[in-house]
Amino acid sequence: MDAAPSPPCRSETAVYRPRQPQSTPLYNLLDARYEAVKGEWEERFEPRFGFWRGFVDGAVGRYLDCGILENGFARVRCGDCHKDMLVAFSCKGRGLCPSCGTKRAAETAVRLREDVLEPVGHAQWVFTVPKMLRPYFLHHRELLGGLCQAAWQTVRQMIAAAAGQDIRPGMVAVVQTFGSRINFHPHVHAIVSRGGWTKTGEWIPVPYVDARAAELLLQHSGFAASQGGSDRRGAHRSASLMEAQWILSPQRGERGTRGSRRGRAARGT
Repeated sequence: MDAAPSPPCRSETAVYRPRQPQSTPLYNLLDARYEAVKGEWEERFEPRFGFWRGFVDGAVGRYLDCGILENGFARVRCGDCHKDMLVAFSCKGRGLCPSCGTKRAAETAVRLREDVLEPVGHAQWVFTVPKMLRPYFLHHRELLGGLCQAAWQTVRQMIAAAAGQDIRPGMVAVVQTFGSRINFHPHVHAIVSRGGWTKTGEWIPVPYVDARAAELLLQHSGFAASQGGSDRRGAHRSASLMEAQWILSPQRGERGTRGSRRGRAARGT
């Protein structure tokens, strides 16, 4: 009697291809030069790029172990065709590992689209800092929180002023500290709704926000955000932000998004 044929596998179109991180230029560069750069950092690089940050060792170490079977793996078995495979553990990091960073970005985008953003128009706003003021943030990174708070206060007040009534916009913001040349360049990327919600939940669209007015408001918001600290560094933080001449450049993109009731998180309500 012939054996019954195996049931068709529902994942036949999905083929797992193990990556080879050891063959990439980034892996080889870090593997060969990381310790040498770390040893010379204080003398050659610290005046320009700031002090050596302790978490870097862990991030690099996890990346060099990522995706390599010898460093640990899981055995995955298909419930339909009963085939199995070995999947190497990943570092699940962000910023350094291209593989894990790409996966994290894709998962975050899906979560924003499905669970956070409401189905209204959105635009990207970018808040940047002039070069002469960036050393403040390089050596006092606690100021980055104040920068993000200033961005939010600017968005909220500008949207409300443009609508002519007290409404609350939605905003998702991320602080980024490097530019396209891997130089220190602190700035805030934000997805901002093109309008806001009243206290009763009514959506009020806003077609236009004056960039120059937002720039001036950001200066004021940056100083106001610096007044909340009560620690010993509060005075220095206040002086740093008071001198800042913020630059705002709203980007020209707009898109509609699909959300759910949980999208209220984006409104801040």
